Amino acid sequence: MTAITPVHKFLTAPSTTKFSSTVYHVGALASINGIKLIKVLPLVLELLITGYYFAVCVELLSAQLTGFIRALLMNWEH
Repeated sequence: MTAITPVHKFLTAPSTTKFSSTVYHVGALASINGIKLIKVLPLVLELLITGYYFAVCVELLSAQLTGFIRALLMNWEH
């Protein structure tokens, strides 16, 4: 009889979204440890969001300084 681990319970829970389970499955296919993925994923997502905010602010306001300030303030809110 196989033991059910907390990770198995999380991935098979009905409240688990399709996106989160897909991210963890892709990480497992890439041989990335789940704990390392949990630690690195928020940093990667925050960097992507910061770059997106910077690009949107520069596009709307046509000034790189305002894009930098907005991205900085967005990260400061956490």
